[in-house]
Amino acid sequence: MSQSAVLSHNGTVPVTLAELEKLPQPKPQGPRHQPVKHALFVNELRKQIAERGYIVHREQLSLDHNGVRMFGALDMVPAGAEKLVGKGDTTEGMSVGLRHANDRTLSVGLIAGARVFVCDNMAFVGDMVLLRRKHTTNMDLPIEIHDALDRLFEKYQKVEDFNTKLKNVDVNDTWARDVIYKAFLDEKLLAVGHLPTVHGWYFEPPAGAIDVQTRTAWGLYNSFTRVIKDLAPYRQQDTTVDVSNFFTRAFNLN
Repeated sequence: MSQSAVLSHNGTVPVTLAELEKLPQPKPQGPRHQPVKHALFVNELRKQIAERGYIVHREQLSLDHNGVRMFGALDMVPAGAEKLVGKGDTTEGMSVGLRHANDRTLSVGLIAGARVFVCDNMAFVGDMVLLRRKHTTNMDLPIEIHDALDRLFEKYQKVEDFNTKLKNVDVNDTWARDVIYKAFLDEKLLAVGHLPTVHGWYFEPPAGAIDVQTRTAWGLYNSFTRVIKDLAPYRQQDTTVDVSNFFTRAFNLN
């Protein structure tokens, strides 16, 4: 199940859920600090996803900071629909991004996303934060995850609408260059060294990269997310949110 290489980078290592379960119970760092095992967080999330009639098609997890911080993504599809994934088209699915730390540097966090499976790109929509909860003694993890998934399933249409709007905006080459340069030089969303790569994905895509071949805002957006997926995991989620917000403004998608 695990294909964690997408979320591994310098300073992080891909892990499986079984490896997370072997980690010791973290120790509290204060009277109100109630740390949660990484595996407990992931297992509870998977359990409640299944209770809603979905399956985790793919699970990607990585550890940072000596095993204290965890990042990941769970890609989910309705039970029975997993056979539609990986057929060479641009199948899309629902995803959640995870972030978690037991040294009080990160809250228990979930954010809504969409996965384009053919290119393994993730889109985290800027205002779709589902859960951001500190580790305190009164935290009830199952209730927090239940409420977060309620928000995901109620608002996921907003994620789909974002992609649909991008697909419906035709972009000429001059406009595309202007957006790329503004993203890098004005907004500084990515290091300028990535600019030629984004430019290349959009203007000279290989034959199999069908997600970037359309001259639309969606194709341009995927040129960015193809680069973002190679960043360190703690940057992937934040940068994708920043890029989605930028595209919302640049193409007047509100």
